[in-house]
Amino acid sequence: MLRFLTTMPISRRLLVAAALIAIIPGIVIAILGGSYIGTLVTINQTVKTSNDAVKLATDMQADLLRMNALLAGLNTTDLNAPSQTVQIQHEIADLTNDFEQKLSTYQQNYQINTSNAMKSVHDVLQNNAQGNQSSVSQHTTLFIVNLQWHNYIQSQNTTLQDLQRIDATKFTVDQAQANLLYLPLKGNLDNLVALTESISQVVAQVNTGQINPILFGTILAFLFSTLVVFVISYVINLTITQPLRQLVALTQRIARGETNARATITSRDEIYTVATSMNTMLDSIVQLMQDVEGQRDFLQARVDKLITEVSSIGEGDLRRQAEVTNDALGFLASSFNFMIRELSNLVIRVKLVTRQVEALTSTTQYRMSELVKINDHQLHEMMNAVTATQQMADSTRKVTERTQTLYHFALETRQTAHSGRGAVQQAATGMKHIYDNV
Repeated sequence: MLRFLTTMPISRRLLVAAALIAIIPGIVIAILGGSYIGTLVTINQTVKTSNDAVKLATDMQADLLRMNALLAGLNTTDLNAPSQTVQIQHEIADLTNDFEQKLSTYQQNYQINTSNAMKSVHDVLQNNAQGNQSSVSQHTTLFIVNLQWHNYIQSQNTTLQDLQRIDATKFTVDQAQANLLYLPLKGNLDNLVALTESISQVVAQVNTGQINPILFGTILAFLFSTLVVFVISYVINLTITQPLRQLVALTQRIARGETNARATITSRDEIYTVATSMNTMLDSIVQLMQDVEGQRDFLQARVDKLITEVSSIGEGDLRRQAEVTNDALGFLASSFNFMIRELSNLVIRVKLVTRQVEALTSTTQYRMSELVKINDHQLHEMMNAVTATQQMADSTRKVTERTQTLYHFALETRQTAHSGRGAVQQAATGMKHIYDNV
């Protein structure tokens, strides 16, 4: 079953599940509804039939009461009033015909054991002990009522004939006889009415009991429908989530580095398409990884070779050339070769410049030697000049010392003159005071 479902697309699978979820409970509800409707029809039919039987029996009871009352009323009726007597006789005749017709109808349509119309009632009463006894009692009571009715109707007819012959004595006797026959007939007819009402009550009770199985069936149908929905949902969920869990487990294994892991989905739905795509993608990724590893190994070998070829440059050997290939490192090797050529040209130019600098250095050294000799001569002459200058400085120093001595002497003379000037001023002041006083 699961394998068949997994071969279907998920959309169709969900559509089938939705259809089953709708159809199966619908069938259950239809069956339950049909049973319920059939039960209601049966209940209504049995109730209607039993009620009609009760009504018919009650009508017969009323007719019998009316006939006996009319027959008993003839005792007080004037035998010389033929119009009134004829009216009563006609009414009695009508009631008699109506009673006989109703009794015949009751026997044909409402006798439990023989009537097809009472088959539903008979089936209902089969499940009830009181109902089984009621059918026997009804048959017996009907037999007695028929027998007593024939006796009563004969006595009633005789009484009416006496009334027509205007035989008062015999009329009274026959009327009393009819009344005697009426009493047991009325009693058995009352029993028939009571029995019919009892049957109607039993039918109503049994019909009420038939509702409980319907309620129980409704509960079972609800539980069954719920179980069906749950099972279908679980199966559909299992056919979808289980492959998805396998894909999740596959991705977790790949994340742990298990590149050889592949999806093993046996279904033929959209998940199978996704799993196939994942397997193809994993194969492509593994192939790319292998290609990358191969390229890495090749590039590593080329790099090692290139390093070996250019390592001599560090030792000063500029004659080595790296091998130029058509791969990615070929451009790098060509660049190294170009750099080595430029470096070689630079070294050659540096050597030429070095030689030129060396020649210029020799010339400069010679010229500097000549300049040194000239400087030595000039230095000797400068030493002589310095000696003469020192002698002149000594003479100048002595003159300076003498000048300073004269300067100090002049200062002292000036101070002395200044002191004398003060004394002269004081003397003049004193003389002025004297002059003023005199």
